Amino acid sequence: MTINGMSGLPTLRRNLRDMVNVTAANALFSTYDYAKRFPVPKKGAKGNGIRFERKVNATLEARFPHYLSSVPFKFFTEHRSGVCILDGMLVTDRCVIIVEVKLRHCYDAWFQLRRLYAPVVGKALGKQVRLLEICQFYEPELVFPEPVLITSSFERFVTGSEEFGCMIWGK
Repeated sequence: MTINGMSGLPTLRRNLRDMVNVTAANALFSTYDYAKRFPVPKKGAKGNGIRFERKVNATLEARFPHYLSSVPFKFFTEHRSGVCILDGMLVTDRCVIIVEVKLRHCYDAWFQLRRLYAPVVGKALGKQVRLLEICQFYEPELVFPEPVLITSSFERFVTGSEEFGCMIWGK
């Protein structure tokens, strides 16, 4: 099967979960501050990525009163349950915009947004779900298996109607 010139999906990390068949889900607002659970490494790509995510979330929280970062959701499938933590989300009257922050544009962002967060949040909140990857370094040769709007601003994506977008932060 070829999608957008890509044959199938790339091999992804084994720890990414595919929750397309979510039977129940609920948001765990204010039960635990998951953002403080993980210390920020001082060096390396992981530390840079976490610092970038915190910078993006702090900026969006200051500009949008309904933007929430590090929101945990409890989910259930036929065979298991678990918790997933969104990098961020904006709840509007018409939809929920789920934000995944990555230092570099990558396939993991699509997988997390489309195959894990969208089914869980859709089930929990019962609203239309739109997806946005925010990255600092965009690599155009990485093609997602669905059309993606490359947007220049968060505001433009919020007021638009595209289901999936990618925003390059800081360029």
